Amino acid sequence: MKEFKCIIYDKKEERLIFFREIQNIDFVKKEVTICIDVAEELKTVEILKFSDIYFLEYTGLKDSKGEEIYNGDILKYEDKGIGYDFTCLVCFGDVFCPKGCCFELLDSKGVSYGTIKKYLEYLNQKERVEVIGNIFEDNSGFENIDIKKYFEHEEGKND
Repeated sequence: MKEFKCIIYDKKEERLIFFREIQNIDFVKKEVTICIDVAEELKTVEILKFSDIYFLEYTGLKDSKGEEIYNGDILKYEDKGIGYDFTCLVCFGDVFCPKGCCFELLDSKGVSYGTIKKYLEYLNQKERVEVIGNIFEDNSGFENIDIKKYFEHEEGKND
């Protein structure tokens, strides 16, 4: 069974909330209870409504430095030997997975490279892939990506 982890992006405060700060996810009330990290201690309980956040799920994969890869991460692949590199965005896709049940890699125009797992297997070079950011912290190069299309849940309202 795949390990479940997620990061939450708070749309109102424009901040990432990491897995260790999530105290509870209530799917009935459609809200998340969080504890904010203050001086190395978890304090200050806040409740966020689903409509004010995006869930960024862990893909189950790690980059070359052992950093976990999440939905919304920006990856860089570099092969200095042949002078080939590219930057892509990890997101739930609908091109190769019509039901949106897998993670895809998108270029800056929103064109899919395919599923992340298959693409990394094809490259056979996972050690050359590195997380360099997150679309919510720095979307430079990915301004044309429709955030709502890839990050809101099926109903499109997150309510």
